[in-house]
Amino acid sequence: MRTTDTTTTGGAVPSPTTDTGEDPLDRLERELTDLLPDLVGLSLCRTGPDGPVTLRASDPGVGLLDALQHLDGGPLPTRDRDVVISPARWPHLARGADAIGVGSTRACTLRRGEVVAGEVHLYAAGDTPFAGHEEAIQALLDDADLVDRVLDPAPADPEPTQAAPRSLRGDGAVHRVIGQLVVRLGVDPIAAHDRLESSARLAGVPCTDLAAALVDLRP
Repeated sequence: MRTTDTTTTGGAVPSPTTDTGEDPLDRLERELTDLLPDLVGLSLCRTGPDGPVTLRASDPGVGLLDALQHLDGGPLPTRDRDVVISPARWPHLARGADAIGVGSTRACTLRRGEVVAGEVHLYAAGDTPFAGHEEAIQALLDDADLVDRVLDPAPADPEPTQAAPRSLRGDGAVHRVIGQLVVRLGVDPIAAHDRLESSARLAGVPCTDLAAALVDLRP
């Protein structure tokens, strides 16, 4: 599947290509899928002060899982460990993962020297899809050289634009979800709204899309 760019960092993220003309993240996804038959998708994140910021995701469903990780407070920022997605610990993430056939995730660290520059989130079916493949996964990440070829190029400054029109359905979903989060998280409506918006922003998805997905995922 073709990876899609998001505008989390304030502009379209460039999609650099290899010498053969293939996008490095597309190539990495293809090679990881050959290695991990249960792989459902992946996302590329840059390290930020509030946690990993999603730059690209293999499809919108995977980008949504990044947002749900932020919303649930985990398993981010666990890195280089396989994590089975637990409904008891991360209820929103677990429902979103189940909807697209994901059972486990692994956040693979990307370093610039000794400094963590970003991470690649892998999402796969089953409880142990990555077991025994850790060294091979790391070798593919090293070969992809995502830090220099994708993370380092600065995104272009965005042109001033007017806010997109907000739909009544989207606003309605946001209000419904805020009410749910107030009860579920034990916070006030302002804190619930901030949590929703922050989760969407970090994952590079519209807040209304995240809210609509949460409405659809409600048990």
